[in-house]
Amino acid sequence: MIPTELGFDSFVACAAAGLVVGTWRRRVAWIGLFGALDALATLAAGLGWGSSHVAAVVVLTAAALIVVPPMRAARPAALPLLLCLDNLMTAERPIDAVPAGLLSAAMAAAGFVACSLASRCVVRYADRMRHRTATPAVRYV
Repeated sequence: MIPTELGFDSFVACAAAGLVVGTWRRRVAWIGLFGALDALATLAAGLGWGSSHVAAVVVLTAAALIVVPPMRAARPAALPLLLCLDNLMTAERPIDAVPAGLLSAAMAAAGFVACSLASRCVVRYADRMRHRTATPAVRYV
């Protein structure tokens, strides 16, 4: 059984990234990336590859995505790559990879939805307060 805490990092990251990831096409790509990388990390841990060497390769790859100029277009992939490290250390069986990936993707989608709902409520509240505090036109006779 996969603990739900493994998907919570995807939820928090996507809830925060929802403010800067504009289009739903990019959000779906992020959701897929979180699910796929968490599933691969869980599979690697289930197969016994969850050692510090694999973790070091993941961290160095993420660092290369951030620092190396030709790879800067893939810079957003560094966050899901770093957040899959927790799955490298927790899985017990390779069969846990599919539920872990699905859980992570679902939590990432929930994070984007929560960000959208929260930002919509904040915008509506700000509009209401702006209309409420607007000074009425005063007629001088």
